[in-house]
Amino acid sequence: EVLGNLMENAARHARSRVRVAPRDARVSVEDDGPGVPAGERARVLQRGQRLDRGGGDAGLGLAIVQDVLDAYGWRLVLSESELGGLAAIVEPTPPSRS
Repeated sequence: EVLGNLMENAARHARSRVRVAPRDARVSVEDDGPGVPAGERARVLQRGQRLDRGGGDAGLGLAIVQDVLDAYGWRLVLSESELGGLAAIVEPTPPSRS
């Protein structure tokens, strides 16, 4: 569910490249599309929130990914990709320091 949604999102927004790569205990899905501005990244993780107005989906993919990861104690980190678009990184949630 997680990788499927992330890869579908990357393919929809990529100009020509999508890269899926394992990195230690993490997995990144990156594209060379327009990306998501840093100030908008938290918003696109909310249900029904989208930056593009092209239609075709309900704006649920990244929110579903976040919900699934929360259930397993993992997190989704959005950042800028080396390809120029969005990097969606799935990683374990760091242990809390008490």
